[in-house]
Amino acid sequence: MKSSVCFLFFTVILAVGCHGENAPKFVDDKISQTPMSEILSRLTKMRGTTPAQWRIVWHGDPATEAHVAWSTAKAGKSHKLYYDTEAHGKEVSKYKHSLEADRSNRYRNDRRDKKDAKLDDEVGYCHHVKLKGLQPDTKYHFILESDGVLSKPMYFITAPKGDNPYSFLNGGDSRSGHTNRCLINLRIAKMVEDHPEILALAHSGDFVGNGNTWHDWRLWLSHNELLTCKDGRVIPIIPTRGNHERSDKSKMYEDVFDVPEWHVTELPLDTYMVTLSSNIATLGEQLEWMRKANDEVGPKSHWLMTMYHAPIYPGVKDTPNARGQ
Repeated sequence: MKSSVCFLFFTVILAVGCHGENAPKFVDDKISQTPMSEILSRLTKMRGTTPAQWRIVWHGDPATEAHVAWSTAKAGKSHKLYYDTEAHGKEVSKYKHSLEADRSNRYRNDRRDKKDAKLDDEVGYCHHVKLKGLQPDTKYHFILESDGVLSKPMYFITAPKGDNPYSFLNGGDSRSGHTNRCLINLRIAKMVEDHPEILALAHSGDFVGNGNTWHDWRLWLSHNELLTCKDGRVIPIIPTRGNHERSDKSKMYEDVFDVPEWHVTELPLDTYMVTLSSNIATLGEQLEWMRKANDEVGPKSHWLMTMYHAPIYPGVKDTPNARGQ
């Protein structure tokens, strides 16, 4: 069966290239005319222990695993995820499964600049739950609870197995043009509503301008709520560390996504996406990891893809460290 894979490359200006006869296409709607006042009204206010800034993060086997994270303004004492294959709204007692957050901590706001000076006492808290043993191609309804305060009910869909055709979106450099970032997120959500076979957004790095400041991440995280469809479907993200989120500069990236620096994501049609870092030399630990990953997934992959941020042989700017010595 032929695969149908769509790549969406977005910066401040949106461009698209699609492959496959059934690839998703843009429709002529009025998303670009959405006023900022309406966009802001859709975002959850960071207040007390109200669950906000939710995201579904993929790596590993997204047919059976998912990583759910969210933020609260205050630390709180109890943070829990309820989930089920049936919808129960806010009746948490009816959900078959629940898990306490396996990790909760204050976002590690490493940088102190003029923008952050007034925000130092307002840095939020992250909460992470890792789900395993899920069923492929299944809708999982969930709701978040922090100290008794509930989020709205939402759901995500696990990746299918086998030869089912699918699509995913790919883009990066969402660090500037905040209005356009919001509009693009709305556009992505609309594409998923129109084409539910889209599985996830593979983000190739540079999420924010200053990857070690809460000032920038708090805006990105709130804007990321717009990757929630009108019916409550949350679009998963496969993340990549960009040069603006360099590991030697900050721990904020780990607080946002809690994924390894390099990782493999298994997709349908025997497709494996190997996520690397072009911010560091390929020699050393990353090279050893690449060899092990290739030995593991290379023989069983029909399609083997790599994702990283800075081009190893760029047409402009300096050559990144990934080119080695």
